[in-house]
Amino acid sequence: KIKVIYIDPPYNTGNENWIYNDNVNSPEIKKWLGKVVGGEAEDLSRHDKWLCMMYPRLRLLSELLSEDGAIFISIDDNEQANLKLLCDEVFSEANFISKITVQSNPRGSQASKFLAEVHEYIIIYAKSKDSLNIKGLSKTEESISEYVYTDEKGSKYRLLGLRQRGGAWKREQRPHLFFPLYVNPKNNTVSIVRTDKYCIEALPKRPTGEEGRWTWSLEKVKASINALVGKKVMRKGLDNFYDIFRKDYLYDEEGKESTTKPRTVWAEKQLNYQNGRNEIKEIFGADIFDYPKPSFLVKKAIEIIADSDSIILDSFAGSGTTGHAVLDLNKEDGGNRQFILVEME
Repeated sequence: KIKVIYIDPPYNTGNENWIYNDNVNSPEIKKWLGKVVGGEAEDLSRHDKWLCMMYPRLRLLSELLSEDGAIFISIDDNEQANLKLLCDEVFSEANFISKITVQSNPRGSQASKFLAEVHEYIIIYAKSKDSLNIKGLSKTEESISEYVYTDEKGSKYRLLGLRQRGGAWKREQRPHLFFPLYVNPKNNTVSIVRTDKYCIEALPKRPTGEEGRWTWSLEKVKASINALVGKKVMRKGLDNFYDIFRKDYLYDEEGKESTTKPRTVWAEKQLNYQNGRNEIKEIFGADIFDYPKPSFLVKKAIEIIADSDSIILDSFAGSGTTGHAVLDLNKEDGGNRQFILVEME
């Protein structure tokens, strides 16, 4: 029933003095450990102690996740590679969603031996990728400022290139997405058919002249032709080159603001881990907890998966940041999210 799990386990840096005692006496837990870990459950203090500590916990967490749920795990370079392999086994490699890079220390850690480290990671796995729905994030003020155009109805929009600019941009990779479009140079409208008015041919070509492809199929173009705009752009050696753009509206037809797909690099200033320490000081009047995460980090993880009435779990609860984040979100939007925190100490 758990929609979102966020955990911030020990990073196994060698300086933490962490102790997670798995020498439990409960017959039920012994039986369960024996089932999921096998004979290794008899001795969880071998060289890969950290993995032995994590493995049964991740197995249990995977059982608690709802079919459309996801787990977020904070980690750094000490164990991220091992954790990825472990999660591939527990959650299945097919359910890997992403490894987020979090800019946790913008100035860079001067305590690092070779390079000043500015980041950590969050690894995300779904219970079932086919059932997972990643929600868009609210746009920042900077993003909103990009919507500089207004249509005849007064709706704000921005222009995004229709030509594929990222991976798989070559014509031969998506040959059915290479086709001509035609521009009316008097009003910049677009057609799929050449006429006397639509006399300028536009093809998805890179500035180098290489043939690329559109991001929309011909069927999609036909259905949304009014959303396309042809614009004359500068191309070396070409006096009359037109490129095609699509209108991306700030609000949909129901008046809801469009959202932004979460990125694989999180660099907002609120993610600076010093903010986590500051939150602890503000609450308790002293710096009483090592390595607390800022509540903004956990809120962001919750927002892209959870519903307003979801259950969120954190089994390495520490100072309670996950509970803090859930309460803040409920206060902000009137939600009824619930949280479960587990802390061995």
